[in-house]
Amino acid sequence: MAVTRKNSAQLSTSKSGNASTSKPQGTEPQPSGKGSRKRSLDSDQSGEPKSKNAKTREQVAAAPRDYCAKYKARIVSLRAELAAHAPVVCDQVGGWACGLHAVLSGWCLALGLTFRPTATLDEQFYRDAITMINSAVYGLVEAQLISDFLKCTGYVTPDGSPASRKFNNTVELENTTALNNLVAQIVDDDLLTAVMAQSEQGN
Repeated sequence: MAVTRKNSAQLSTSKSGNASTSKPQGTEPQPSGKGSRKRSLDSDQSGEPKSKNAKTREQVAAAPRDYCAKYKARIVSLRAELAAHAPVVCDQVGGWACGLHAVLSGWCLALGLTFRPTATLDEQFYRDAITMINSAVYGLVEAQLISDFLKCTGYVTPDGSPASRKFNNTVELENTTALNNLVAQIVDDDLLTAVMAQSEQGN
């Protein structure tokens, strides 16, 4: 996945550049009275909606929900919850981000989300990603929060996630041994399911 990581210096330079080229207030063209009524996609030639459920173009263009609201509120409380646990369990050292992207990409695939190849990721994104990953290790986050985080930050497109991919909470993993035991259990369950399926076909 091709992404761009901006540091704080680049972000501040970008902001100052935008400020110098911004238009002063009051320079935007004012809409005329003609055609000011919002045309419905299901409207007749007069502009009147054909049904009560007809939506205007503005309504259709709007996002189905605010992905950022819940995520931004929860990320603050998650940091407080993590403080009550052991020291940070997952971190990316040396300025690298490959390990973080491995986890985030795994979440995208697991939740059936679509990568956004042109995503621009800043330092705040990586700080929040570390908080989300550590919280997931302690079983503190659910599928919806992970999805909201990835969509709000632009890591994925705002497409929906299949209901079958959602879960209430991540599994708490105390250490690598707990992770290995969980993986072994999943493999055993899959093998048992396969054996039972073959047995039923043979009867």
